[in-house]
Amino acid sequence: MRKIFLIAVAVIFSGMAYAQSEVDAMLGKLDKYIDNLGPYRISFKLTSEDYTSDGYCLVSGDSYYIGVGDAEVYADGKVRYEVDGARKEINVDAVNVQSHNILDNPTRCFDFVGEDYSAEIVKREANKVEIHLSGNDIIEEGDIYITIDKTTGKPLSILYTLYDDKAYIDIVELKSDTTPIKKFLKSAYKGFEIIDFR
Repeated sequence: MRKIFLIAVAVIFSGMAYAQSEVDAMLGKLDKYIDNLGPYRISFKLTSEDYTSDGYCLVSGDSYYIGVGDAEVYADGKVRYEVDGARKEINVDAVNVQSHNILDNPTRCFDFVGEDYSAEIVKREANKVEIHLSGNDIIEEGDIYITIDKTTGKPLSILYTLYDDKAYIDIVELKSDTTPIKKFLKSAYKGFEIIDFR
């Protein structure tokens, strides 16, 4: 009986090891795909509970620009300027270098290799896999579900969930783009209130 039990345990752990190696390989393929792009542009459709909008972001190194509806975000790797065109308000804060959310820090939104995340493949469909990622600070970041092309490693969509809030990013286009990243110019936003949280 003990021998049968040990064999069963060995089979279970062997299956777990294979599953982990498979997800690690997929995240590595995703990481390589993004690295090969160099500076890049993502065009996407954002859908949340009561909001839908097209948007895009340009990423180069630690700098990025995001445009979604009336909102814009400028960041140089240290300082983030979030512009709300509807409210005529600008929030200034330090860049959250720990965030992996595309709307918060797109420079790291595909960077999970070697990070402190648990990951598992939760869905396989044709040539796609969906990976569920959860970090240690679940209260801060919630859960991330990213769908990847199994052959190329190209990201296809991202779902962020935190409590009852969900934000779905459908990646419409992802390509190399050497367009210089827009820099924040205070003179372009005359009449806007600036709130500095640093």
